[in-house]
Amino acid sequence: MGRAKLETKYREDRRARLTTYLNRLKGAKKKAGELSILCGVDVLMVSCSPDLNATNCWPEDPSSFRSIADNYLCRRWRKLGPFLPSPAFPSFHEELTALEAKVGEARERICLLGSAASEELSDSSASDVIGKPTST
Repeated sequence: MGRAKLETKYREDRRARLTTYLNRLKGAKKKAGELSILCGVDVLMVSCSPDLNATNCWPEDPSSFRSIADNYLCRRWRKLGPFLPSPAFPSFHEELTALEAKVGEARERICLLGSAASEELSDSSASDVIGKPTST
């Protein structure tokens, strides 16, 4: 005997909605894996749940996910032709690497400035910071 078909409509009950979401997400991930294996294609799936404040991805391995996303973006950008957002970089990965390097440099600078400020505070004596006592 088969299962009863659920009516496709918004679930008002939050708990029922969450249960349905998690079950359907599990099924969608399984189907994505089957599609990838059976047809030999790259499959990328992202689900954003505002109720859980979470994002679920398939494949769950970050390097596989990034590889498929980069491949898609490179193909997409090639189709756009002259409308590329950054023509100096031939691929998304190179642009991402350059931005990560800039962020790293900024973080190093912040650390340097923070350590310089703490050294200045430790070099000054307590009386310099508080002020010299006044005689009455």
